[in-house]
Amino acid sequence: MGLRLFLEPLDVWLFRDGRPFTAGSDAMARSRFPPTPYTLYGMLRSLLLFQAAAQGRVQDLGFGQQPELVATVAGAPDDFGRLRLRGPWLARQENGTVVRYFPAPADLVRLDQVGEPQYALLAPAQPAPLSATPASSLQPLWARHPEPPSPAEGYVAEPEFWRYLAGQAVPTVHAGVLFIRERRPGLGIDRTTRTAAEGLLYMVEYVRPCQGAGLAVDVLDGLEQVPPLVAFGGEARGSRCTAWPLPPEQPPDSLRERVASSGRVKLVLATPALFRQGWLPAWVDQTALRTTEPYPGLRLVSAAVPRAEAIGGFDLVKRIPRPMRPAVPAGGVYFFEEDERGAAVRAFDRWFGACLSDDHAGIGFGLAYAGAWNYA
Repeated sequence: MGLRLFLEPLDVWLFRDGRPFTAGSDAMARSRFPPTPYTLYGMLRSLLLFQAAAQGRVQDLGFGQQPELVATVAGAPDDFGRLRLRGPWLARQENGTVVRYFPAPADLVRLDQVGEPQYALLAPAQPAPLSATPASSLQPLWARHPEPPSPAEGYVAEPEFWRYLAGQAVPTVHAGVLFIRERRPGLGIDRTTRTAAEGLLYMVEYVRPCQGAGLAVDVLDGLEQVPPLVAFGGEARGSRCTAWPLPPEQPPDSLRERVASSGRVKLVLATPALFRQGWLPAWVDQTALRTTEPYPGLRLVSAAVPRAEAIGGFDLVKRIPRPMRPAVPAGGVYFFEEDERGAAVRAFDRWFGACLSDDHAGIGFGLAYAGAWNYA
């Protein structure tokens, strides 16, 4: 049985982004929040090692004397098959349960109006009859409103996210309701004299979740129990860890029926995705914009994809940075229409709550949800 883990820091968290930082050459060490699946995987893999050491199955937690045994217990550092994860998400404990918060999808926009903010959904433009636009071209996205929209920022609470997948424009929650960023000064130390080094004053950006807020991650396989306290993130900060029974990711029947009847389905990313064709999944033909195995029978009509973000990490064994890779950020949306009858609902069934990244999907990259859409 899987687990949903909810993590809260005892004080603050530090999750370094991919930009290099050396005191003296840069004045700010910035944090990425929420962290990538790599960070959650590393923490849980370390937890497996410590549990094995407590049981006497491993004596050397490094890779010096027992590399084969360590790899058997928790996998090698780049072996992502030992644990199956989904997430992470920002989350908050509300009314005795964990409510997830999803990054605002790229097709959700805010209308510039006085007073209460209004929201709308972008949708592909209906192709005109006898259009000169090639069938292999993407359609532009439109919002039926006279005022120019701006991207919605922040996060969408879980109940509203299901309404969004059904085609409704929903409000977002400002990031400041869930977490704040704190900047703390640091001073470099001369290791020979153990005194302050001249010119090495810097700032470190930490993350402090608001009351009741934290991170959630689903452990689908590979972990049976967790301690109440774990070391997590940069500087191994202490964090409370609560395990919940894993709830099913079950889409509403009405949403599935709508996709089946319309023959249209949209794919929404909830975590960053590592696609081998840049912004495009490997199972979409770059020229024809048709899907191939394992999800054939669909045509990509349009897409709302934010600018790529760089994702890397640090190899603790080799003590060198990992190669940086461009990733499609969470919130990317892809609009598909079926060429073969029944292809949309088949894709809907396989996409909802699945990780579709071309690489490292097993640890949470490319977590996707499927919804319905209509032409503008």
